[in-house]
Amino acid sequence: MKKIAKILFLIGLTFVLSISFRIVKKVYALEIYVIGENVDFANSQGQGYINTELQTDGKIKTTLNTAIPSRVRMYYAADGAEQYRVNLNDFTFNYTIDTMEANASYKIAFLKKWDDFPLDIWGTGLAFLMKNDNGGAYNIKPYLYERGVGETQLSDKNWFLVYDNSTRPSHLGKSITFKSEDAGDNLLFSMKFDEVSENPVTYRNFFPKSYFIERGMDVTSVLFMFGVNDNGGKDFEFTINEITDSNKVAYDAAYGIAARTLFSEVEAIDPSNLETSITAIHRYYHLRQEVSLTSNLRKSDRYSKTQANNKLNSLDETYANIVVEKKVELFGAYDEAFEVTTENLESVKSSLLVYNSTKTVLDDTELDERMELLLAKIVALDYQEEITKLENSISEFLNLYESVTAENYLKAKEDYQTILDDFNSLEEQIRQFVKNGQELLAFADVLATGKDAYYSNENTKWVSYDSNLHKARMTIDEGTKLILMDSFGEVRVVYGDDNSEYLVSIEDFTLAFSIDALNDMGRFAINFGESREMLPNAAVGKHGISVVFRSTSTSSLDVALKDTATDEGLTFGNPLDSWGKYGTIRSATLRVNTITMKFQLVGSNYKLTFTVEDGEGVEVEVPARYFNDRNLDVNALVLNITTGEGANHNNGDDIELTIKELSGKKEAIYEEIVSNFVTNLEELELLQNKFTQKTITGTELSTYLNKIQLIKLENLRLYDKLIYQDRYDLLEVSDATTRVIEYVDEQLQAIETTVTKENYEELKAQLLEVEELLNVLSEEQKTLLTHKENLYSAKANVLAYEDSLDDDEPPIEDPTEDPTEDPTEDPTEEPKPDNKTNLIWLYVGIGLVVVVGVFITVLYVRKRK
Repeated sequence: MKKIAKILFLIGLTFVLSISFRIVKKVYALEIYVIGENVDFANSQGQGYINTELQTDGKIKTTLNTAIPSRVRMYYAADGAEQYRVNLNDFTFNYTIDTMEANASYKIAFLKKWDDFPLDIWGTGLAFLMKNDNGGAYNIKPYLYERGVGETQLSDKNWFLVYDNSTRPSHLGKSITFKSEDAGDNLLFSMKFDEVSENPVTYRNFFPKSYFIERGMDVTSVLFMFGVNDNGGKDFEFTINEITDSNKVAYDAAYGIAARTLFSEVEAIDPSNLETSITAIHRYYHLRQEVSLTSNLRKSDRYSKTQANNKLNSLDETYANIVVEKKVELFGAYDEAFEVTTENLESVKSSLLVYNSTKTVLDDTELDERMELLLAKIVALDYQEEITKLENSISEFLNLYESVTAENYLKAKEDYQTILDDFNSLEEQIRQFVKNGQELLAFADVLATGKDAYYSNENTKWVSYDSNLHKARMTIDEGTKLILMDSFGEVRVVYGDDNSEYLVSIEDFTLAFSIDALNDMGRFAINFGESREMLPNAAVGKHGISVVFRSTSTSSLDVALKDTATDEGLTFGNPLDSWGKYGTIRSATLRVNTITMKFQLVGSNYKLTFTVEDGEGVEVEVPARYFNDRNLDVNALVLNITTGEGANHNNGDDIELTIKELSGKKEAIYEEIVSNFVTNLEELELLQNKFTQKTITGTELSTYLNKIQLIKLENLRLYDKLIYQDRYDLLEVSDATTRVIEYVDEQLQAIETTVTKENYEELKAQLLEVEELLNVLSEEQKTLLTHKENLYSAKANVLAYEDSLDDDEPPIEDPTEDPTEDPTEDPTEEPKPDNKTNLIWLYVGIGLVVVVGVFITVLYVRKRK
């Protein structure tokens, strides 16, 4: 029993180890399948399924991991963004199958886009399935594919490819040429073995170009793919010998051949045996420059460029040291007396290239000065005529545009670009010798100022949704002129300013405008809704109602209503189409006549009407529920104007409108606010003038304080703020209360506390005026006064003075003397009672006598009774 258990344990362990080995082997295999940077192929599924090795003869040895065939997608591309599309009018693919299982198959496909796969519904294009019949032959089956629809086998174009039909030897290791050629309305596809046998079978068939056209493809630009359909899960090996077409030929002619020639020259440099002649040094630095300037390269050539640059980088220090050692030989001839001529010009330029490349290492100030002079001589010889001409043109331009305004901005912009192009056409090292070149470059700032002025909204009631976008111009010109760029999604002109919107009410709203410039198929929209961001676009999703104007000719303009948030045509009432059209405005002179749009509350709904001078208008009833369902307050809607409608635009031309009237319920309310503001402002200015002249009364001062609290500049819109700002600032509203307190305190300080016969009446009047001013202040404000004692002292003195008026000639007391002292009295004498005291005692005595008499009389009367 134990023996059986051991055997079962060993069997289980062996199974587990086998599974583990397979997993490890699979993971390891995925890691080594890498498409190299040195080949022009890529897999949309990433690395781990295709391995490439570039051979010395340029052929590409390729191994495909077919464990999951759908992940083997070998596209002729660097990635999805960089595809090397082929022209099927003259395409050639030469390859050799090295290993392939019996009954296995692979595909050569021409697809519409990156990641298309030639299987059922997973791609669009044409593919050829090559199946090994295990008898030395291929069964070739073409298929058409359409993504989302499926595949169609072209059975009438099935055929075979056999190396030798008599002996049926293996096809492995024999190169095959796959070709596509132009044949009028057709493409001729053919496949044949390159080696000649006694009894070959080749493939040759015509395919209509309509196959591609019907699928939205261009036969001159399709994506080539090689894939495996089935290989029993084993590696599939083949060699790409050549792939070419007219697109590849054009690339090679423009960039590839020249670049690869340079890279080959770099590769041929032997670091262990460098040439150090003057000629070799010059060639090295020219080669370095030429390699760096190569551009527009395909993936494999970019890899070669990287390899070349790496090698050149490794040689830089060595060559720099050689230049230092041979400095005299290289640059010694270029002294002040050296003349640059047409004969030695190229040699001198080459020397400058070597010098500029090693200037830091040379670290020679004297040489720097000589080479700078040499450069000036080159310029003088080679470019002086051109530079002088350019300098004159720049001077004329700068004189013409000493400043850029809204009026000359467009012309200045056009002229500047022309002369800037001339300047930039010179080589960088030459441009520095254009004396006024920096002035020309600095003009960009002047132009920017003019651009801001041109795309301005100064003195208007409109602003761009994003003030940094120079997409709309707004000016006052017999109304408000709007010039809107044809840029859907970017042009949103808002009724408002940068910080606030001027809300409108559709219970009573009128907008009159003219269309000054609009192409026959141009479109724009007037939107009412929740946000300045809104436009009829589902991606923005702001709620509102969009009135879309669609031009159909110079004399007709369709009117459509759309849900701003969804960009869908509205369906209430009787729309004329599914895009929300409700009617057409018509007029023979529609481009100049005034169109008036009105919203009015009628019953519980809103009537929207469009009228035009000398023409036919439109009328629509908009139900209140439309706004209620979207929580839109019909008395507080944002208004903006946008250009275009989705993909429909104005062919790049500006749209020009003139707003001639914008009125309604909200505008009337605002005008009342402005009227009240102006009335208060004017009254305050009059009172402030009296304030300044110190003639203001207490009543007027009270009025001043009340109105200064009522006047609110922040209640005005920006354009009105700009009108009244200076006058409002002169009121110094924030300091008004402080200034009133200071003014009253000044009046208190000015009170004369000494009372004389001459100033008595005037002082009494002054005290009444000051008390009237004082009554304007609150108790808290009165505590801030510093001269109240003046008032109290003056009032006491007036009262004292009035008491003294009992005598004919009231004495005038000296305020500096003690009124209780008599300078004529002897301080040692007893004080004498004054006349007033004697009179008091007299009156008391008389009173006592009267009281006693009355008492005695009362007693007598009672006794008689």
